[in-house]
Amino acid sequence: MLAAPEDSRRLYPFLDALSKSQLDVDAPDFSKYPESADVTFHVAELHPGDVLFIPTSWWHYLESPLDDYSISVNTWYGPATSILEFSRYTASLGPKYVTRVFRDFFVHGLLGRAYKRRAYAPMPEGLRLYELVTAPVRKLFHRG
Repeated sequence: MLAAPEDSRRLYPFLDALSKSQLDVDAPDFSKYPESADVTFHVAELHPGDVLFIPTSWWHYLESPLDDYSISVNTWYGPATSILEFSRYTASLGPKYVTRVFRDFFVHGLLGRAYKRRAYAPMPEGLRLYELVTAPVRKLFHRG
């Protein structure tokens, strides 16, 4: 299943993991996530030898049958997300997401406080923004 980047807000990202949706696509709760009813999901079934290209920023959900073998390989291609792209995306989600990113930027980036690590979850988005912002300075000092 794929969903376009324009549907990001309607997929209810987690506050601390903007690339992860709270929506259970197998059993969506439209009373809890009402805007998700308006998301267009593109569904495909892959067969042996098939390849799926997922464009940048598209939401995806994959599953394979338990009685079948499957190998998934992902490769990131292209330039990293810019600070401007990250900021636009975060702003498009709304004020509570912007607030959380700035909070994590301050707490985990500037103050360096540890965050709770979870399986399959990325670092807090504010820390990711902090690393994007400070990367040029860190690169400058590591050239030595």
